Amino acid sequence: MKLCKGLTVASIGAVITACQILGSALPGQAVILSTGIVEAPGVVDVNSGQVGNLDVSTGIFTPFIKGGLPFTDLALNDTGELFAITYNRQLYSINPSSGSSTFIGGGDNTTVYFGLGFDKNNGLYTTDLNGNFYSVNESTGSASLIANTGLSFISDIVFDPRINRFFGLSSIVGGSDSTLFSVDLNGAATPIGNVGSADVLGLAYDNGTLYAYTNDRRQLIINETTGAGVFDKNITGITGEIFGAASSISEAKSVPEPTTLAGTISAIFASSLMKLKRTSKHKHKLSHK
Repeated sequence: MKLCKGLTVASIGAVITACQILGSALPGQAVILSTGIVEAPGVVDVNSGQVGNLDVSTGIFTPFIKGGLPFTDLALNDTGELFAITYNRQLYSINPSSGSSTFIGGGDNTTVYFGLGFDKNNGLYTTDLNGNFYSVNESTGSASLIANTGLSFISDIVFDPRINRFFGLSSIVGGSDSTLFSVDLNGAATPIGNVGSADVLGLAYDNGTLYAYTNDRRQLIINETTGAGVFDKNITGITGEIFGAASSISEAKSVPEPTTLAGTISAIFASSLMKLKRTSKHKHKLSHK
């Protein structure tokens, strides 16, 4: 009790904050994947979709939707709401707790839609087979063309708030390689470099690291400067192929490691204890004068 009284409000607040950060820094499942079964080139089983959490540290996929629509991509806003899109740009909201999806609106058979992502202001964007970049009304599902990026088959986009731009993948199915690029909110795209792997269809962040996912269930670590991808691990627990990935905006920023946080907490307590001892010693001297 004496220790608690000796701690300042600021110290207690710092400890609480550190503990909260520690909890978010522990290994978890920050990446969400969508999958489906391709029966033949261009033909997907309409009841084969899975959506679930991925633990990037183990490569284990745990679905919370099974036998649903095969969503081509997912997007997670900063309030934790999950959205998904189909090939013909039908927008859905997803409830991970119940494993249900709700149709919002949209629908367009003139092209095939793939990428979906939120910016730091919760603006929703999508991309299509022809390299077009759109803004999306998340309440109605309607899409408005912003610009053509000059790239083909944009398979996924993920936002990096540190540079206020999306990273994207241009990945022609059956091609020899995939390309990482960045794209401004006005649709201006800049190629960065080849990933070194074909059919890379998903992009997501976890604790500041950019990951990419291939349709044959491999997890790659992407160098944001060069675009090069390095094999990390195989993903297990998936039936079918990986179609898309999502992560929250906050995952683009790295957080301190748990050991560092533990040291920070220890330092706070040590500092508070020293202050308490000095105060007690000073009071003791005064009482003997």
